[in-house]
Amino acid sequence: MSNKYKRCSTDQYGTEVFFHEALLVSEVRARSPEDATMFFVPIYGECYLWQYEMLKRENRVKSYELTNTLYLEALDIIRNQFPYWNRTLGRDHIFVFPGARGPTIFSDWQVHIKNSVYLTPEGDRKAFYYNTWKDIVIPGLEADPQFYSPESRQTLVDKPLERRFLAFFRGE
Repeated sequence: MSNKYKRCSTDQYGTEVFFHEALLVSEVRARSPEDATMFFVPIYGECYLWQYEMLKRENRVKSYELTNTLYLEALDIIRNQFPYWNRTLGRDHIFVFPGARGPTIFSDWQVHIKNSVYLTPEGDRKAFYYNTWKDIVIPGLEADPQFYSPESRQTLVDKPLERRFLAFFRGE
């Protein structure tokens, strides 16, 4: 899906794709699930929902129904083909929700994944679905190399006073 729709890999929705691809080549990745302490679940739900809402022009209700089905099918595979979910009822499974809607894009989230860990760039700690004891706010994907390339970052270290802008926003 991320290859088919550029937006799914180059903007904030691409955060899930980025984490998935980074983990696949990471040195911290356990090669055997028996050695893993956490399990990353790549579903690309926000991109899937966007595809139906924006490109296929499905109404909101139908788009959410289709996305809910995607999550239920993925969880069915995880629960029935792998024993790891059942050890902790998903507390050691990580989902990325790169949009402001958080896990609510999966209508049945409270029944199925409320104990799982959520990574989200939308860190509204007042949102009813966000739990500061388990969920983690992460930076959203920025696909412009100016923002993430080693060369760009090194300037911040070597010449901190030559920055034109430095900003931080924490809204309520």
